[in-house]
Amino acid sequence: MQSDGSLEWTPPEGRWEIIRFGYSLTGHQNSPASPEATGLEVDKLNADHVKSYFDNYLDQYKDATGGLMGKRGLQYIITDSWEAGVQN
Repeated sequence: MQSDGSLEWTPPEGRWEIIRFGYSLTGHQNSPASPEATGLEVDKLNADHVKSYFDNYLDQYKDATGGLMGKRGLQYIITDSWEAGVQN
């Protein structure tokens, strides 16, 4: 697909139906949250963004525990809040 939305494709013979999916951030920020934790929600449809988010998140725990992660430290984390609403 080109940046103008046009599709340049020569399909093999057969019956084809083209379906385009897209998504965009809404600009909604999470709340309630402390000022330093307030911001846009991570794009959960992008694996690289989610990995970056969790790497940063876990690095904060690693710093707070002096590196005690795994068998001799922090072993489990659960994220149960959903301040920004559902991914749509």
